[in-house]
Amino acid sequence: MVQASAQSRSKSAATTTALRLHDVSVRYVGGRGGELAALEKVSLDLGAGEFLSVVGPSGCGKTSLLRVAGGLLTPSEGTAEVLGGSPAEAQEAKRLGLVFQEPALLPWRDVRSNVRLPLEVNRSATAQPAASVDELLHLVGLTEFEAYRPHELSGGMQQRVALARALVFGPEVLLMDEPFGALDEITREQMRYELLRVRDSAAGARKSVLFVTHSVAEAVALSDRVAVMSRRPGQIKAIMPIELARPRSPEEERSNAFLDQVDRIRALLRDELGDGFSGSDARP
Repeated sequence: MVQASAQSRSKSAATTTALRLHDVSVRYVGGRGGELAALEKVSLDLGAGEFLSVVGPSGCGKTSLLRVAGGLLTPSEGTAEVLGGSPAEAQEAKRLGLVFQEPALLPWRDVRSNVRLPLEVNRSATAQPAASVDELLHLVGLTEFEAYRPHELSGGMQQRVALARALVFGPEVLLMDEPFGALDEITREQMRYELLRVRDSAAGARKSVLFVTHSVAEAVALSDRVAVMSRRPGQIKAIMPIELARPRSPEEERSNAFLDQVDRIRALLRDELGDGFSGSDARP
């Protein structure tokens, strides 16, 4: 009876937790043989259908955390689990999508052929496309630009192409590393609400998203919860629930409720960095 109960709990956890990091530490070996600790005993869960952002000081290990979650970096200690298996298994099954700050589009390909690239390089993959290229282009609002090449697109449009490409196989989990960091502030604001729209409109269940950002306002606008990291070696200092109703809108960013959430997170970062903390998200 006890064994059956344990199995039931394990199965329930697997279906409600999209991603789990347990006691993850990352250490890099320096050029002179020294060791640099990037992460120290980080544990973090991403729920199924949840949007979780990670903020913290520069150099605190946010990108290392995301790379471990995506199977791109082997932790020095600890484990990473995606959808009940390893990150490599999730990648192989096309259940995991990644979007980075640089869209990494092939300059000689047009929008349509950049989006369909995963279909060409994974011809033997057992996973089937979740939507046609036409549907994805419509989803991200680029149907009229399908014949354009990357240099003919704005930064925001290039990131839409990268997002559409990441959605080709309908991944259940999206890992996003500062995807709007290179955009101007107005475009960046537009893109975060485009991301929410696309996430809610994409085929299948709502995507689980782990999102790294330097912008506290962006984290609050997008997230169900925000994880605040300490200085290097990065640890989880606090996890803050975002108590704002969905759907979200740009107008809400001027509300007292929104600004209060931003202030709470900025206070944690200010405590961490002391007088050296500054940023562009301060309450006017």
